[in-house]
Amino acid sequence: MRVVRRLEDIGRPHVALLLGSKNVIVDLRHLYASGLAGALLRLAYDDAGEGYGCTVVGICGGLQMMGLDIADPLGLESGGRTGALGLLPLNTRLERQSSCAGSGELLRKAWRKEAPVWRVTKSTTE
Repeated sequence: MRVVRRLEDIGRPHVALLLGSKNVIVDLRHLYASGLAGALLRLAYDDAGEGYGCTVVGICGGLQMMGLDIADPLGLESGGRTGALGLLPLNTRLERQSSCAGSGELLRKAWRKEAPVWRVTKSTTE
């Protein structure tokens, strides 16, 4: 296992972990600006056609980054809205109240490709 901070260090991992973040929108924009987001997507979708396909796992803010969209209308972290990586059918809206609900049902719905609703700490992921 290794931490990758630069595009030239990404290599050909079997699994990539996107960890939590103190500011999801800013960190996601950094991934795009550094080229790491594009490289991660190429690995996940096997754009080289090598039958490779890297598994991407998101934890907390990393899961939000794997979705379609992240919005912070209240300016709780950085404010604004940004498109995410598009690896999962999730939209996240940061909120004041923290809650967690429906994780077991979320996983069942995700496997059936239904629109899941999941509330996580300080945000709502739909």
